[in-house]
Amino acid sequence: MPQTHTHERRQTFRIADQALVELVALDSSAPTQQLDALLPRSDGFQLLSELQQIDQQLQHQLFKLTDNSPALAAALRLINSKIERLTLHVSDTSTDTEPQPISLCTNGVSIMDVVPIEPQTYCAVRLRLLPCGYAVQSLAQVVYSQPQAGGDYRIGMVFIDPDEAGQDLIAGHILQQQALIRRNERQKHDDDLNS
Repeated sequence: MPQTHTHERRQTFRIADQALVELVALDSSAPTQQLDALLPRSDGFQLLSELQQIDQQLQHQLFKLTDNSPALAAALRLINSKIERLTLHVSDTSTDTEPQPISLCTNGVSIMDVVPIEPQTYCAVRLRLLPCGYAVQSLAQVVYSQPQAGGDYRIGMVFIDPDEAGQDLIAGHILQQQALIRRNERQKHDDDLNS
């Protein structure tokens, strides 16, 4: 692995999380097929992708609107929250796979798998982040494949030329999860003090 990847991976925030994972290891040394050919999009996934793009545009507009019209921005956030709940329902019914533990940062992901994948292998990977249900897909290259207790393998991958929207989505998801962890820790600390 080039030194720059190691250096970049160590300077990004990483969270332990769960996601729905689709992974296709590529036979050739360099990927030539399009991601959609490697990981075909279902109708449900296509809908989620379109909702994801609309949500990103909406967040940008809400940010600008908050200063000028806070009440309208609040009402639109409530409507958006309602749509997100519908999105969760679509996400839950559009897959038969179970969530699995991952370690996620904007530059890559590590997953558990029963089959090792050789380092330097290119893969097509799709992650459906929970609980929002939004998906990120990218070409990736395996950095390591380490045996774990129980016979599984921890497979670490770096994303190759991820699109900016996907990286923004991952970064936002990481920030939300970190805020949730801090809130839970504060609540636990307050509960311990009050006990």
